[in-house]
Amino acid sequence: MPENKNIEELYNLFAKIDNAEDFKILLDDLCTYKELEQMAGRVVAARLFIEGKTYNQVIEETNI
Repeated sequence: MPENKNIEELYNLFAKIDNAEDFKILLDDLCTYKELEQMAGRVVAARLFIEGKTYNQVIEETNI
């Protein structure tokens, strides 16, 4: 994927945040509630994959 300076800036901003409350404030400013729900679902799906769940099991447990 080609580099995007805006995305790099976002990554660097995330890397500077050192606590959950500040991260929450930033994400609340940047994202809609629906976007936050979707990202949270992806985090759950990633965790399930790491735990060894199959694609079908992940779909069943997350509805995504």
